[in-house]
Order: sequence, then structure tokens, then C-alpha cells
Amino acid sequence: MTAPPRSPAFKWYVCGMLLLATMLNYMDRQTLAQAKTRMEQDPAIRLSESQYGTLELGFGVAFGLGAVAAGLLVDRLGVRWMYPAVVCGWSAAGVATAYAGTIGAWLEQCGLTFGQPAGFAGLLLCRVVLGLFESGQWPCALAASQRLLRREDRTLGNSILQSGASIGAVLTPLIVHAMDTGRPGAWRGPFQLIGLAGLAWVLPWLLTIRREDLALPSSHPGDEAAAPSPLLDPASRATLVRRYLVLCGVVVLINMFWHFYRAWMPSCLEKFYGYSTAFKQYFTSVWFITTDVGCLAFGFLSRGLALRWGVHRGRLATFLGAGLCTAMSIAAAGTPRGPLLLALLLCVAFGSLGLFATYYSLTQELSLRHQGKVTGSLSCITWLCTSWMHQVIGWQIEASQANYPRIMFLAGLAPLAAFGILAALWNWPSGSRQQRGEAAVTPSP
Repeated sequence: MTAPPRSPAFKWYVCGMLLLATMLNYMDRQTLAQAKTRMEQDPAIRLSESQYGTLELGFGVAFGLGAVAAGLLVDRLGVRWMYPAVVCGWSAAGVATAYAGTIGAWLEQCGLTFGQPAGFAGLLLCRVVLGLFESGQWPCALAASQRLLRREDRTLGNSILQSGASIGAVLTPLIVHAMDTGRPGAWRGPFQLIGLAGLAWVLPWLLTIRREDLALPSSHPGDEAAAPSPLLDPASRATLVRRYLVLCGVVVLINMFWHFYRAWMPSCLEKFYGYSTAFKQYFTSVWFITTDVGCLAFGFLSRGLALRWGVHRGRLATFLGAGLCTAMSIAAAGTPRGPLLLALLLCVAFGSLGLFATYYSLTQELSLRHQGKVTGSLSCITWLCTSWMHQVIGWQIEASQANYPRIMFLAGLAPLAAFGILAALWNWPSGSRQQRGEAAVTPSP
């Protein structure tokens, strides 16, 4: 029996489900940054700055390596079953983090702590497993949005699903603060609650999403990415490789910026600028609300500009606007504590996720049938490059808290450098209509 056709609004319902998955993904990831101060005081953990950097390194390496496998599996198995599998995996790892001390004691009995304190070894194992499963988020989400949405709608659709990161980052500090009773071990509650919420997402996904909803389409009207081309000519293949390399540079740079703020801004506010724990948590929520507003604003801007200037020019203008906002990090680095500093940080927040929605749309230009591999391989490169950054930052902060502003300055330069690479090389050499991006190279199927 043939299932009835979906309504036009169904694609936006799926985008809403992707938003919720992204929200849960970031909540599981961000809980550690918010609970870090309490975990430093727990005798079973005693987390130091350098250990925190090592946790981010372990998470990132696992995320990067897992992304390659996740991308291959998404293209082979499809999104409908792969997505709930990775959500279950990262949610279970989040719950397990609450029991890191117990897990560490078991590892110590088995001689598997490798000279590390037991509590830290258990925590590191949980973060590595979390990274492995969370790496499936973007191959699944971007394959889904690519197959559902027309080319001109993708930046907006990607903005919607990306905004889930902001919502999750807003809710996480509020949950951590609300559950912080001051009693020893109170930091465990948020890990348990958020992990269980992830498991609850799986049921509506399986009940409402059919396999054919996310099947590979033969084409999207006006979408050259859907055109079948079993064998690319040498010029098109060279363009494809060049654009992939451009995206490698872009994604590493914008992630270096983003992950500094995601992982280190809360402790920077508290330890360098001297704000209270409560203020840090509330401001972090406001900061991420601003990233959400900016993400959606730049998504609508890109869609509007695409109708006037063409899709690629609209995306470039959107990326530049977001990059100019994030460049306020340079000014914030030289600004003392006070309202101006907070205003500059909110300006940085407004542009932060606008960068990513444009980047995701560009990855969807490369291949329709291999979106999982494209996203997974780029994620791998990103995390292997940026994960070491966290350990270096941990060393620098442990050496001197005064290094925070210097790192903020460098972070503000990264998105501008990414725009320079994108503007100069995406359509290089310029001239033809194809190279201008309005009829981009037919991607590899």
C-alpha cells in the first residue's frame, strides 16, 4: 500500500526534529564546561585546567575519527536508522559521565588508567565515547536537510537545525545552575537528566519519519547538485577538489573560533574577569540566545539575498556579515570588565553561527549521494586540527590567566581569514558563469 504524500510543511517539521537533535547534542557536550568549576572541587575528580584541555582533546580526536565512519555509514545505511542510533549512543555516554568516578575505579582495578587518576580516567573514557557517537550528528543532519530542501532553502534550513546548538547551550547553564544544590556530587544530576532527554527523542523520530522521507531524490528543481554525472571531466574534477580544499580551510578556521568560545568563555568570565558563577551561567545563556537569534537572522538574510543577487553571492555576503560581527572579539580582547566588554561579546555571539549555516550549505554543493562522506571527512579534519588547540589553550591558561585576551584576539581573526579563503578561491579562476557559482560545477554523484 502506497503511503500518502507528505504536505509541504513536513520538511519544516523534520527541520524541527533536526533542531531538537542538535540541541541535545550540544547539551550533552556543553554540560562539562558548565559543571567544570564544581568538578574541580570534587575529591573523586579534581579536574585541572590541563586535564580539561586533555578531555577536549580526547573528545575531539574521537569525534574526528568517528566522523569518517559515521559519514560512510550514513551514505550506506541511510539517515532514518543511523540518526537514532547515534543519539542513543551519545545520550548513554552523557548519563555515564555522572558515574565517572565509579567507572574510573573499575578501570584502576583492571590496570587501564595508564598512570592517570582514576576519576579523570573514567571521565576521559566517557568523553571519548561521547565524541564517537556525537560525530554522527552532522553527517545525519546535513544529509537529511540536503535531501529535503531546495538549494535556495538550505541555508535557512541549516540555520534552523544549527540554532538547536544555541538553544541547547542556553538551557544547559540554566539546568546546571538549577540543579546545583551545593552538595558534593550535585554536578552529576545535569548529566543524567540531559542524557535521558536524548533517549526520549528517539521514539517520535521512529514513529513519524518514514524511510522514503529521507531517500535519495533523483533531483531538486534548480539544484545542480542533484544532476547525475557518473564521470566528471578533468576541469570539473579539479574544481571539485579545489572547493573541497577550500572548505577544509574554512571549517578549521571557523571551528577554532567557535570552540574557543564554546569551551573556554565561561571560565574566562569567572576566572579572568572576576564575574560570579551565577552571573557567568546567566550571561552564558544570554550569549547563546544571541547566537540563536543571529543564526536565524543570517539564515533569512541569505535566503533574501539569494533571490536578489544569486545563491552564491548571497551566501558570500552573509558569511562576510557574520565574520565582521565575530571580529569584535579583537576589540573585546583589549576591553576591561564592564558593559562594553559584555556588549562586544554579544556582538561576537550574533555572528558566530551565521558562519556555519553558510558553510553547511556550501558542503551540500559538492555531492548529493555522498553527503555523509563529505561531512564526515571535513568533520574529521576539523576535529583533528582543533582538538590540539584545547590542550595548548589549557597549558597557556595554566601558565597565566593573562593569556585569555591574547587568545580572544587570535580567535577574532580566524573567521576573517576564512572569508578571505572562500572569496578568493571558491571560484578561482573567475570568469565563467559556472565559476561565478550561479551554475556551479556538477558535483560527483
